[in-house]
Amino acid sequence: MIIGDKMSKKTNINKDNRNNKVNKEKKEHTKFEKIGATIIFSIGAILIILTIFLNINYHGDKDKIAKRFDSLTYDNVYTWISYDDVMTKLDNLEDFELVLVNNKQENSNYFVYCVDALTKYLESNDKEIGPIYMLYTSNLKEDQMKLFKNRYNKELFNGPCIIHFGKELKSYSTDLDCSTRYKLENYKGNYYDLIFAYFKNNYNI
Repeated sequence: MIIGDKMSKKTNINKDNRNNKVNKEKKEHTKFEKIGATIIFSIGAILIILTIFLNINYHGDKDKIAKRFDSLTYDNVYTWISYDDVMTKLDNLEDFELVLVNNKQENSNYFVYCVDALTKYLESNDKEIGPIYMLYTSNLKEDQMKLFKNRYNKELFNGPCIIHFGKELKSYSTDLDCSTRYKLENYKGNYYDLIFAYFKNNYNI
């Protein structure tokens, strides 16, 4: 009986040891599962945040412009520019296109679409256009508008307008009242034909 009791106790001890080992392995396995799940979740969250951050910064101002003009997409040709930066470029005699517009002007949505679409079309055919900056005129102060008018044309800001500035500071505008060269009525009210003529003449297309 003594031998049997010893054998029974030994067997029970072995079972307990095995159970303890199994339980320990289960705990360790569960621990690793939790750590793995935490790591995967963290990586997923980082990737989501990174994607959002890159999208916001990749499109930048183009997204803001597209939100103001629903005829445009985030891959539009425009770059926001401030009044001060425009004046700096003019003083430096830089060559660039300037669109003066705001979304409260009549036909402004169609105007910016035409400039965008024609620029993309011409550049896809190996014609270099631009750069094209957009100055949102609603943000201008009265004295800034007055200075710009006095310097270039009294009729500026009456409607959407694109001007080519170069080293000789020549300005050609597609505004209805801004230039005798590109009057909208001469193109039967069609901005697309007008802007095409504008690009054709300015870039020898």
